[in-house]
Amino acid sequence: MTSPSPTNAAAGAPSSANSARRTIGRAEIVDLARSGKHWAFLAVASQALDQSPDDGEIRFLTAATLGALGLGTLATGQLNRLDEKAQGDPSVTELFAALRRLPDDRVASATLEQNVKANLAALAGRGVKIDAESVAAWESKLLSRSVHRALDGNMIRRDAEGEGRDRVRAWTGLSDLKASSVSAVDPAKLSRGLEARPVVVEGIDPPWLLERVAAVLEPAPEGYRPAIFVVQEDAQEFLDGLSLADLRTLLADGRIEFFVGAGAAEKLARRLAAARETSGPQGLFTVSCRTRAASLDLVIRGAIGAQERESRELGEKIRARSASRGAAYWRARYRDAMSEGGEPLRVLIPTSRFTTFLSHAAGDLSRAITRAGHRARILMEPSDRERLNALAYQRQVLEFDPDLIVMINRPRACMKNLFPSDVPYVTWLQDAMPQLFDEVVGRAQGPMDFMVGHMLPELFRVFGYPCERLTPMPVVADAEKFHDGEVDPRDAERFACEVAVVTHHSETPEAMHGRLRGQLASAPAIQVVLDHLFPQLERVALDPMSLPPNKRIGAMVDLALRQALDREPEAKTRAMVMRNYALPVADRFFRHQAIRWAADACERRGWRLHLYGNGWETHGAFSRFAKGGLAHGEELRAAYKSAAVNLHLCLTSLVHQRVLECFLSGGFVAARLHRDLLSGVKTRAQLAAMASGATPIVDDAHDRIGYPVADIPEAMEATALLQRLGMAGEETLWIANARAAALKKYGAAHDRFDENWLLGDLSAIGFSDGASLEALIERALERTAWRQDIVRGVGSRVRGRLTHDALFNAAIGAITTQLESMDATPAIHRAA
Repeated sequence: MTSPSPTNAAAGAPSSANSARRTIGRAEIVDLARSGKHWAFLAVASQALDQSPDDGEIRFLTAATLGALGLGTLATGQLNRLDEKAQGDPSVTELFAALRRLPDDRVASATLEQNVKANLAALAGRGVKIDAESVAAWESKLLSRSVHRALDGNMIRRDAEGEGRDRVRAWTGLSDLKASSVSAVDPAKLSRGLEARPVVVEGIDPPWLLERVAAVLEPAPEGYRPAIFVVQEDAQEFLDGLSLADLRTLLADGRIEFFVGAGAAEKLARRLAAARETSGPQGLFTVSCRTRAASLDLVIRGAIGAQERESRELGEKIRARSASRGAAYWRARYRDAMSEGGEPLRVLIPTSRFTTFLSHAAGDLSRAITRAGHRARILMEPSDRERLNALAYQRQVLEFDPDLIVMINRPRACMKNLFPSDVPYVTWLQDAMPQLFDEVVGRAQGPMDFMVGHMLPELFRVFGYPCERLTPMPVVADAEKFHDGEVDPRDAERFACEVAVVTHHSETPEAMHGRLRGQLASAPAIQVVLDHLFPQLERVALDPMSLPPNKRIGAMVDLALRQALDREPEAKTRAMVMRNYALPVADRFFRHQAIRWAADACERRGWRLHLYGNGWETHGAFSRFAKGGLAHGEELRAAYKSAAVNLHLCLTSLVHQRVLECFLSGGFVAARLHRDLLSGVKTRAQLAAMASGATPIVDDAHDRIGYPVADIPEAMEATALLQRLGMAGEETLWIANARAAALKKYGAAHDRFDENWLLGDLSAIGFSDGASLEALIERALERTAWRQDIVRGVGSRVRGRLTHDALFNAAIGAITTQLESMDATPAIHRAA
């Protein structure tokens, strides 16, 4: 329905006896009415009418503007205040008629009351209560006021009777608070995701600002839900806001905290002081608040300032203590801890609740440390609404006084000098995370920095990480949590199936490409690279046995970047595209093709296929096999053991935590093969040959050296594996000169626990296409003793070398070796 237009109404507005006595600004007011800026005009017109209530033209334009906003009741009231002569004007008659055609703008008192009761009930469910006296006082005023809804959703409140009824300037909400709420919160200026900090919203009458903040400051995919603090000094005003909409879903959101009533700012101050070891607010937002809380901005600045002052004080104390310690102190400390009756080591393990895998890994390591007789403390966010700040780390360093800090995927240099350089620090490498690929971080490694875990070759070749103080250990598992004991019969029945796949990688390659591409909106050249790579990655991933896929993908990335950038890419850019896009996307194609093979075989043979993990229930092709997620513990162990075959599908490594946990649980793993799986056994053979002391064969014509395979047991193992996989082997193990130089320089970074060492025989548990997968499943179902022999063998190797206990012992060995080799007063302190 068409609303009255003040643009047209202005031309036919009735004249007034007072028109000749208008001030200079009057023409601008009329022009504003014609401009279509309805709310801006009303703000000015309300003041003009207060000064000149008999100005018929301005009142008529006000009525027309209100009508254009769908506020027919309010507009009619303004026309009724025109004098008798003006009301006879045809333009006024036409406007009256147009207003009568508008939908009713009044919000029933019963609706307002119902909203308040429903919203208060939602708050009460969270333990937030408004005192009964305030509610009763609000209800007593309900019939004395009226609320009107504009077409754009804004709400106007006025007295139902009396002098304030038609006095425009006395109305509440006479502005475009909907639009103001949107413009007040600029997503580009608000930290979001895992970097988000809490915000403070003052005033929820109307509630549009709170809705806007909650929408923009959305929970991070990792589960972080930054807090929103709502402050309202006047409980009556708070109830006014609750009356305007059904806010139950928003009010039930646990990340929103409310501070309502007299002294609201002081209540917030106490809350911030209690949470001083978590991130403070990043901003205060307010659009409409009639009764402001006292010094709210000072409360926020004061809380952040107190955090900063305390952080400086703790930092000074930590630096003073560290300055008094040297290698002699740490050598004596570790000797004592390792001796019988010595004081146990204190090990700090900072982690995050927002990475499920890392938090599990930290807990597993903590239990291993405790089993070894030492003390472990995990530092993690207290809730899903908070992130730790510097103060939290500093307090643990000062008060717990750790002898060792272990952090997953974050070298000390990534932590902004929070951890003193004299304290032994172990980076447990598990994933190719972006922060690792930084030359500044690599070259910042000092004599008390150690690395254990999966060593990524480019860290040492490209990003300056030293090859000293390394303990290669691809992954580990918790042998206490994952054991091969009996499964509860109810779980065994629930999880029983012929084939199971445990993975959260349910997102399709196409959706993954779109998501990762969207994260690079500020880098259109890189988006072009991703678009170019996507179809090529599919081809490589679906044919991974002809050539090593990682090498092929690396060459594709290099070429695509050179063409798009017209220069050699920076190492960091290359690593980002390779590790965070190309390999993950190719891996997704690789996984989903194998799941399709499994689905086809199971449907054809009448076997049961269980897909465990997040998101499979919405997958277009595989949703019928989805069985939901599994808790990391007994539930997962039971699922592993209850399946005849567990598929492992990964384009990087078979030495994966899920593989280890499965074998420890008594489950059998069938793995999809690819050419890169041979690189581990081949590298182990090359390192063994170079360390054998044998004189190599020199082939200058081909820039390589060689060793007779028959003289190197590891080389014989590699050749035999190739033959079992149907590939030709050679009598000489050839090593390119460049490769030999790299192994000599970076050999310490290579894992010694490759896939063939772990699994005994890759050819026995591997498949490369649908037919070989089906045959392997059939063999595992029919030859139970063969399957159990493999499970026992792999499980034994894992328990001996790839557990959290083994990792901790290896780390301690590396630290004590380093300390014993250092002078009494070495330069172990690095500049902050």
